[in-house]
Amino acid sequence: MNQRARIFTTALVGALAIAPAAASAHVTPSPTSVKVHVRSADQALDRVESLVSHNQDARAAIQFARNRRQMRAASRETASLQRRSRGKRGAARAASATRLVAKQSNTNAESFAEIVDEVTGKLQIDVARAAKSDLRGREKALDVLTRLMDQVPAQAKPGLARVIAALSSDGSDEVASLSSAFGGGTLPPEAQQAVAQALALAVAGIDSGLERLNGIVDQVPAQARPHVQQAVQIVTQQLQMVKQLLAGLFSGAGGQPTGSGLPIPGGLPIPTGVPIPTGVVPCGAIPLPIPGC
Repeated sequence: MNQRARIFTTALVGALAIAPAAASAHVTPSPTSVKVHVRSADQALDRVESLVSHNQDARAAIQFARNRRQMRAASRETASLQRRSRGKRGAARAASATRLVAKQSNTNAESFAEIVDEVTGKLQIDVARAAKSDLRGREKALDVLTRLMDQVPAQAKPGLARVIAALSSDGSDEVASLSSAFGGGTLPPEAQQAVAQALALAVAGIDSGLERLNGIVDQVPAQARPHVQQAVQIVTQQLQMVKQLLAGLFSGAGGQPTGSGLPIPGGLPIPTGVPIPTGVVPCGAIPLPIPGC
């Protein structure tokens, strides 16, 4: 191939690479376009989990990058819909897109928290940071959905309330997985710090979830109220279990994770080996912001 042909080929490949991104940038945001991004993010997440389970971290990193790219696109388009949510129809469209992002952020956070101690190197740090990012994204989306409750049409309120209740009471898995990774003693310092930050966000998410649910329980339609009331009970129990879990994790000297493996109280799915105390540990032993401490 001569030089002119090489230049042409390089330019053509570059144009083909840029074209899809440029085209998507001009797509008018809609719940459907957000759904496409979220579906792609979920497919990439499935591949990440599969590749990590087969110790193929390099290939997993490629799919991880795809997940993050698609989530960023979904979040940008959802934010656009939120800004333009005029009237009940606009609020319904914004709520539909926000619900999709909230659910996927929740799924991402759970999965990343679970695999963070199974990957190594830069991918481990990126996964820990992604868990933190998705936890923050889930909470932001839930706050938006709560605000939209008063704006969407009446027929959309029960479904929206059920989504808020379900996602606001779904934080124990991340706390359990991140606690297990943090207390395992195998993370390098940078990953350890990122996991600690994600863990603090996960705990704060349970606390804010309870506050959110208590704030809307009397405002939601009657048919959805039992779902919210049940979620309040679940989250209240989760908070008590989380306090015990973290007290055990940080009950060692100087607030360092302990290595003991005490019995796990029922009601919270915590991986085997995560220490739970039998006695009361002062809040000062827990170097994280814990509700009630």
